[in-house]
Amino acid sequence: MTGKAVEFADPALQAGFTQVPNCILRDPSLSAGARVTYALLSSFAWQDDECWVGQKKLGMLAGVGDRMIRKYLDELEEAALIEIHRQGQTKPNRYVLFGSGQERNHSSAQDRNHSSDEEDTGEEDSKAKRVEPKEPKPKVGGKVVSDKELSLATSIIAAFNAKAGTTLSVPPHLTPIVGRIRERPTLTAEQHGKIIAAVFAAEHWWTDPPGPRIIYGNAAQFEQSIELARKAHRSSSGKAVDVNARRKQIRRDQGLDAGEEAST
Repeated sequence: MTGKAVEFADPALQAGFTQVPNCILRDPSLSAGARVTYALLSSFAWQDDECWVGQKKLGMLAGVGDRMIRKYLDELEEAALIEIHRQGQTKPNRYVLFGSGQERNHSSAQDRNHSSDEEDTGEEDSKAKRVEPKEPKPKVGGKVVSDKELSLATSIIAAFNAKAGTTLSVPPHLTPIVGRIRERPTLTAEQHGKIIAAVFAAEHWWTDPPGPRIIYGNAAQFEQSIELARKAHRSSSGKAVDVNARRKQIRRDQGLDAGEEAST
């Protein structure tokens, strides 16, 4: 006579039972798929001290594909119900199950760089690879604005706001300012501050609220502003210079006042 001394009449029952804590089975915050996945992991955990089932088999038993079984494993991990330890390529992951999220001791977790991807693919954990997208660096004239240029532009806007009493931000005015910075790369933040101060010390020729374009709008305007700063410096050094008269002369030389003279 062969067989067990005691056995079930129904062979299906002979395969055994799996207990799932009610706090997990009835948890509405978990998807049905995640609860089934936890139950399947539990069924293998009862067979031995450790669970060595692969994700392909889990997916097959749950009736879902690889992507969905990874989603359910991620969900269980985020709920602190399982811990996944990668064993290396060609080896299944090792799963540690917890009866509740509170049971898990986060401070004693050994390796958090585990993966819920397919074990034998050699891929990194999808979450470990997830990197917050960096904001693309701005470009001016098709060229990326360097950190040095951006820092100088920020200083220029700060100096302009201080003189004009405005609260302008950098991005809307980055293009003209960086364009002039590249034309005059040796000018320092202090020198730009003096140029701005000289423009506001001279007679105002703008009618709209002042903006950086009155200085940095184009190369001619910028050169005119630099000349004003030079004349102001000479004046402060003891050489009297009529800054406003010089500014008008510069504008006439550049043909900027031709329209005004014709109208008069």
